Amino acid sequence: MTRRLRGPHGTSRRAESPRHPVLLSEAVRGPARGGTPSRLPRALAFRALPFALALALAGCGGDVLGPGTPLEGTWVLRTVDGARLPAVTQEGGGMRYTLLADTLRLTRTGSASRVQVVRQQNADPRPYLPADTTYAMRITRPYAVRGRTLTVGELEPCPPNANCLGVDQGVLAVGDRILLTRHAMLGTDAVLAFDRVSGS
Repeated sequence: MTRRLRGPHGTSRRAESPRHPVLLSEAVRGPARGGTPSRLPRALAFRALPFALALALAGCGGDVLGPGTPLEGTWVLRTVDGARLPAVTQEGGGMRYTLLADTLRLTRTGSASRVQVVRQQNADPRPYLPADTTYAMRITRPYAVRGRTLTVGELEPCPPNANCLGVDQGVLAVGDRILLTRHAMLGTDAVLAFDRVSGS
């Protein structure tokens, strides 16, 4: 399924998911035998943590660095709110979404490609909503860096009456780690910690 998103100046962007779900065995190794997905804390105090992290770790202004910064490489999600994957990111109305894997690839030219592997469970299965399926969401967008703040997505304001995808945003932490605290495609405000696995 392809969802077209109207961008600025009449351009369009697409967020794609495959017509046929990606098999879990092809995308990510599941939890160990007997393991269970970690649930995200929902306490009100914890919901403020992403903003506190951004304030504590972000730089003090500076110019947009964007392409040419030393961020190029492949980054893999390690933890969600400090817990290892899999993690339930959204639940309600008989639906449950579990994040199994998340990979972010940043290029020197300012392109950010992201692949998220999600398990969808439905308590009331229907022909178009199976009881249990696993799929991958793939999207490529530009990125920019200001100080220690990373923004992935279009920076221009969304035009009136346009259906625009929001941005992912986070901070560059010590130890070659990215902490994303704002998410366009996940139903959560959790802190996602990515570690670099390749690149310089």
